[in-house]
Amino acid sequence: AGVSYLGIGSDEAGSMILGTATDFNQTWGRETLTLTQAGNVGIGTTSPSNLLSVHGSGYISSNLFVGGTLTATSTVLLATTAGNVGVGTAVPNTPGGYDPVLEISGLFPSIHLEDTAQTDFEISNFNGLFGISVGAASPTFVITDGSLVGIGTTSPLFKLAVESASEGNLFQLYDTDGNCRQDPDSGGITTTCSSDARLKSN
Repeated sequence: AGVSYLGIGSDEAGSMILGTATDFNQTWGRETLTLTQAGNVGIGTTSPSNLLSVHGSGYISSNLFVGGTLTATSTVLLATTAGNVGVGTAVPNTPGGYDPVLEISGLFPSIHLEDTAQTDFEISNFNGLFGISVGAASPTFVITDGSLVGIGTTSPLFKLAVESASEGNLFQLYDTDGNCRQDPDSGGITTTCSSDARLKSN
């Protein structure tokens, strides 16, 4: 095996460079660390644009604290040793004992989905309810911890509760030869059915 040296020098910009040298006269083999006159430190780069610029992969064996916004230009992966991902928690787990693929923990944990047309969808734990929101603060669809389903209401009292803020049909049932709509009124449920010619064949 050949002999390698630790080299300390500077470049034309006045930056201090620490790296490995192939001979005693400091013919650079690999420039490992750069300290610029502006005080920026580069690891794996000789032109750091921030206080610390690391070009390449890294490994942190303990906690990492970021006091400001964490911005990534590629995929961000926060994983436990079991291969699961925790956001807001270091130990993703489920009440059923099964390992989750993703756990989000917080006061109101949610996943926000927005397309290029700025159409908003949100999946959240809304005050203990599984909720799906469509461009609104309150969920449009909820499931309680008692397995009650609510559409248009966040406090369903039955297996399925559907609520509307306006008068009109709430349900539609149709097949290949008919179309029925149901409107809950004070005297009962009004059902209106019609033949749908568009769905018929000669």
